[in-house]
Amino acid sequence: MLAVLHALNIEDIHFENIIRRDESPYLFDLETSMLPSINNEDDLAGDAYFKNTILRTGVLPRWIVGAFGEAFDVSALGYERNLTRQEMVPIWVDEEWDHVTLSYQSHVQGGEWEKEKEARINLCVEHGFREMYKALLSVKEKVCSELAKIHGSSLLNRIVLRPTRGYAYLLRQATAPKNLESETDFLVQLMWLFHDGTYASGQPNFGDEIFDEIRQLYELDIPYFSAEIADTKNGWTSGINALTAQIDRFSDEDLRLQEFVLNSALVACTAHAGAPDSRDDILIGHSVDVDLAQEAVDIANEVLKNSIVHKNGQIDWLSLEFLYPSERYQLNPMGDSLYSGRVGVGIFFAAMNKAGLDGAGDFKDASYASIKYIRRRSVTPGFSKRLVRDIGVGAAFGVSSIIYGLTTVGKILDDKAVIDDAIKLADSITIEVLAATPSSDVTSGVAGALLTYLSLYGVTAEESFLVKARHCAIILSRRRVETDTGMKAWDSPLGSQPLIGFAHGVSGISYALLKISKYEECSEFEAMALEGMEYERRIIKKNSGIIPDFRVGPRSEMVRRNPADCSWCTGVAGILLARECVDVCDPNLAVAFDPAGGALASSDLDHLCCGLAGHLEVFAKSGQRESERSSAYSLAGELVRRKRVRGYYRSNSTPNGAKNFGLFTGLSGIGYTLLRVQDADGLPSVIRWE
Repeated sequence: MLAVLHALNIEDIHFENIIRRDESPYLFDLETSMLPSINNEDDLAGDAYFKNTILRTGVLPRWIVGAFGEAFDVSALGYERNLTRQEMVPIWVDEEWDHVTLSYQSHVQGGEWEKEKEARINLCVEHGFREMYKALLSVKEKVCSELAKIHGSSLLNRIVLRPTRGYAYLLRQATAPKNLESETDFLVQLMWLFHDGTYASGQPNFGDEIFDEIRQLYELDIPYFSAEIADTKNGWTSGINALTAQIDRFSDEDLRLQEFVLNSALVACTAHAGAPDSRDDILIGHSVDVDLAQEAVDIANEVLKNSIVHKNGQIDWLSLEFLYPSERYQLNPMGDSLYSGRVGVGIFFAAMNKAGLDGAGDFKDASYASIKYIRRRSVTPGFSKRLVRDIGVGAAFGVSSIIYGLTTVGKILDDKAVIDDAIKLADSITIEVLAATPSSDVTSGVAGALLTYLSLYGVTAEESFLVKARHCAIILSRRRVETDTGMKAWDSPLGSQPLIGFAHGVSGISYALLKISKYEECSEFEAMALEGMEYERRIIKKNSGIIPDFRVGPRSEMVRRNPADCSWCTGVAGILLARECVDVCDPNLAVAFDPAGGALASSDLDHLCCGLAGHLEVFAKSGQRESERSSAYSLAGELVRRKRVRGYYRSNSTPNGAKNFGLFTGLSGIGYTLLRVQDADGLPSVIRWE
């Protein structure tokens, strides 16, 4: 059934539109078949391609995240799996269809039996989809010829701009008592429609549809739009033409993609960061001989094999993304960030090209293909300003991350044109934007922009970038606050007090100030950085050597359950990397990070941000001593061995072995780390923004 729904371009099959009776599914509300599609200059790129997958049907699990981080799933397959015992599910009752009625029954859930049942259902869904898809593929030409006969039909079909259940949820929010106290509060809730991206700049002109949506919602109705299946609107392909194109896309390659989407969506449905898959008791110190070069080649080939190649030469990936507020996972098209996007993957491919390893393909073209989309869009008038507005200035997730990524790719490939594109994009970050950025940290804030400007200065020697870096440092100097330790530090929007660590905390900010202080005659920035490090030292000492996590929300509870945090982002690895600049060492931290000790064994993650690959960066550095080189190779061997035992690399961004291809979050970062172990002098450390 799923394959047929996909072939017919049907949407909106949520849990109320597919209801069971006698263990069989029955479909309702099929008015959304033969939907028109958007004519997009980036056809089959990014989100546009994502909308051509089976997720479009609404059958597969898909999280909707509310304003306060709450997650809910209204899909046909995901709704019941995430209910409590008290909630009700719809069923049809009565033996005679002439008298069938809609009723509700209590949801029953729990125990290993439920997990086994879900596993069996998943296998049945995957098998059934595969077989029906193959059957449709075998009659593809015949179906297309039949469709050609109904061109010009006056049949009407519904146009779905957003999921119906999304409208219903928005109405519930808008009609909450607190929002009915005034008409303004009510309308403010409805104005959310302007911010969800459906009418984003650069998309087709929808005329007055959004105002019609708001008008109908204001009247407490669900917005409804329709059109003849052969008609076109400005920016739309007719329903019949879209259906023909959908059938024409059926192929063995497309089947592989759809099966990946299906499997990932089912995994993400019940995966939860607070309940990871079972730990493997693998201890440090039992490494075996491994070929790190060959492992890097295998990883690069795996990443490339799972890419989506577009007509224009660009490549994309679909990957499970961690939804921070709700601690859930969502399959999304990969963005462009350094942390988890295409730019990060491009750095890995560029490094593979430079390494020139035996058995490796030509990864230079793959590197260019990874950054092709952002390079092309960055020259579009107004795009860079919108990008800053949408994703911020941070060096992991924001525009600075893309600038650093392009700069690094250009540096590794010795391509000035790529670096020039990074320079053009850097013009979008103004002093006013930096001053208005609420976060001071590296990943999302001003310190990240500072490190990116220094990277550009190191490559171009243009004094303007050093001036901009100095402006960032001045902004940071004005944001320090008093703490109960007697030391000043930087508040974070994420926490109840200044955070510890590199990614979101004081270590990363101090590191950035130490880097800029090397270019300054005045030692003010260095003094502020050292004071921040002293704040961290006193906090860790007060907590008996345990690194506390002051972030608010559910994820902070999860982090606190691991007192031996050796990660780069919030733990010892990042703190030590920051302190290398001034050779400031806390003996307690050094002991905790001894690779021969037990702290590393407490981490069962492998990726660059939170796992063993990030630990490696303490030892994989330019000018390393022989002991550091030995430790780096030992940990790299352990990294590969753990993968052999499990069968996959583990990341908290990819539950149960599902694949993630990002630099900080997945396979690209692990492969890049293996290359750096072998050439620490030739490849920059991306988690230090070298």
